[in-house]
Amino acid sequence: MKCPNCASENPEETKRCGNCSYDFQRKTATFGQGGEVVVTDIKMPFWSMVVFMVKWAIASIPALIILYLIGILLMATLGGMNMMIGTRMH
Repeated sequence: MKCPNCASENPEETKRCGNCSYDFQRKTATFGQGGEVVVTDIKMPFWSMVVFMVKWAIASIPALIILYLIGILLMATLGGMNMMIGTRMH
């Protein structure tokens, strides 16, 4: 039997997937400390999905700005160290 959750092969008489613990009888996947995740289909109109994706993209802008600033700070620090090391060698 092929697991619908992770696509691994399992014996026909098994109740759970040996790889991801998918429950073939209840059609749920169990992770970690006995918690269950019910696998369902998300039905969302197209334009609602578009609005959702636009909001998600806008919400990611502050994180990108922070990562950009951290990158500039690291490059300035490492570049300054490189210049210090380079002047000592000459």
